[in-house]
Amino acid sequence: MRKLYIALLCLPLLLAAKDIGHIQIISDPGLTVFIDSIYVGNTTAEYGGLIIQNIEVGDHQIKVVKDGYNPQVQEITVGRHQVVLFEVKPMTPEWEISQTGERADAIIKRKTGRLRVITLPITASIEIPALGINASNGGIKEKQNWEVSRIPEGKYNAVFRSGTERINYTFEIMHNNTTELFVNFVIGGVIDFSTETQISEKMVLIPSGAFMMGDAREEGDSDEVPVHEVTLNSFYVCKFEVTQKEWLAVMGENPSTYVGEDHPVDKVSWYDAVRFCNKKSQLEGLKPCYTINAKTVSCDFKADGYRLPTEAEWEYAALGADKAKTTRFAGSDNIEEVAWYSANADNQTHPVGVKQANELGLFDMSGNVWEWCWDWYGPYTQDEKDNPTGAASGTYRVRRGGSWLSQDPHCRITNRYLHNPGYSFTNVGFRVVRSAE
Repeated sequence: MRKLYIALLCLPLLLAAKDIGHIQIISDPGLTVFIDSIYVGNTTAEYGGLIIQNIEVGDHQIKVVKDGYNPQVQEITVGRHQVVLFEVKPMTPEWEISQTGERADAIIKRKTGRLRVITLPITASIEIPALGINASNGGIKEKQNWEVSRIPEGKYNAVFRSGTERINYTFEIMHNNTTELFVNFVIGGVIDFSTETQISEKMVLIPSGAFMMGDAREEGDSDEVPVHEVTLNSFYVCKFEVTQKEWLAVMGENPSTYVGEDHPVDKVSWYDAVRFCNKKSQLEGLKPCYTINAKTVSCDFKADGYRLPTEAEWEYAALGADKAKTTRFAGSDNIEEVAWYSANADNQTHPVGVKQANELGLFDMSGNVWEWCWDWYGPYTQDEKDNPTGAASGTYRVRRGGSWLSQDPHCRITNRYLHNPGYSFTNVGFRVVRSAE
């Protein structure tokens, strides 16, 4: 630009003129420029912007415009025989912020969406550097919803502050959609309702019923018998194992070895899993199921929050819709169709929902990662049982389903495994359920 500046100074026109100067706009191409509200041209790559000649000396207003972005306006003074350089700053997307929750509509060419934020406490502030937003609601208690309109598609980093507390979160804007965030400083987490789906979409209702629990095929271990009848109330079970994206959104960190937002979270202990369930329940305004006192944990199965399945619930869901026609694995007698296991997993986890689901639409109940259950490990009995929750006490908690590290027999539906609840490893995760009655 310095060479162009020198060249301009040498123009005969400049030397001859007495009461005029020139303006050079330095910017990316594609911007529309106005001088004193009069259109003077568009910036191009040829001159690194736009050269405007023969401007009267004196004060002028430059306005630079681009569809979907906030205009830049600046007052400049043009001197006699002077070339004034005006360097356009990075354009900020055209957005509009309100605290009323009302939608600010605009007809613009760019693909845009909206961001709506609710904070607890409601006096929190929001900062989105890429949009130039740094604002506080000033403690206006009756207006706790932020809404930012006309944000171009893409991912943005936000910083939320309340007193000395700070929460960082990355959200995504999609065309004609509203991204809704609930920022809860009380428990230090963010729920992104644009990525959280409703129970009817993400979770499957398992109707109440009875089934024969245990190894009816007579191919398992001694702890899989005797086969006994169990009756269960209806419950919801998540279609997928808890992913790293979900874990990170709730817990704020990712313990997993095989990193991938759609991979199941791994290296979580049983205690980690119950803490996740409680925190997710709180973030969504549900009643937590667990009372946690150090290593002592009790469960309120009537609460509407998230929890781990009981061992009976897990097996009932894995069996699928027709309990009289069971398969060896969850969804098939052919393990290759439904499971990531030692022979095909390449020694790592894989994104959830890739393999074939069982008849109820549940994925990865065989393979990928072992899934923690609520129960203390204990022997089966012949007694009929309604909604069994396992042994009253014990040393080990139950895990089900096998993993990427497991061989074929360990991925069977009826196979049982146990471990210390404080244990975590790269092949251990979980899925969540909710009581429906």
